[in-house]
Amino acid sequence: MAQKKNSGPDPGLKRLKQDLAGGTVGNCYIFYGEEEYLRSYYLDTLRKKLIPAGMEDFNLHAFPGKNLELQALSDAVDAFPMMCERTLVTVTDCDLYKNESRREGLMALLSDLPEYVCLVFVYDVLDYKIGRGKFQELVKKVGSIVDFAPMQKNDLADWVRRRFRELGKTIGNFKKGLNEDDDEDDDDTRSEEHTSELQ
Repeated sequence: MAQKKNSGPDPGLKRLKQDLAGGTVGNCYIFYGEEEYLRSYYLDTLRKKLIPAGMEDFNLHAFPGKNLELQALSDAVDAFPMMCERTLVTVTDCDLYKNESRREGLMALLSDLPEYVCLVFVYDVLDYKIGRGKFQELVKKVGSIVDFAPMQKNDLADWVRRRFRELGKTIGNFKKGLNEDDDEDDDDTRSEEHTSELQ
């Protein structure tokens, strides 16, 4: 898939980074967008930031969105954290527009979130339908909506380089390879070449 051009970093992603860096993680986020790796990376970063290792069974709650039961979600949201300050609750692929009563129930839940919870709606297989409704406005009040759009090539190269530094590794200059050819048919070949170079 061709990379789409954008005018700059997503404001939701920028805020998420600030929240993580400043230790001010919000109460609710919506994660969506094509960059599956980045979605997973930041969700894992949230987990590590909020929940100490070994405490996941008590403080991490995950729900599939397809047959989401509001009462079960509400119970998880209200559950006090154990041996840490926050809890993390995730809901994956919840269609907010399919069921009016469920959407109203979720809005009521968002209106009174405990300070200790971080509720994340993750969109992986199901597309997130962007809108300006009350649900989105509620999310923005207590957190942010994060679009993990495809990175521009230079941004991608810089991000990979930072990740290697965090892991205590070094990496050669592969930015030139990213810019040599924009032909989509060569994407897999370049990816294999870069992987070989990094090993």
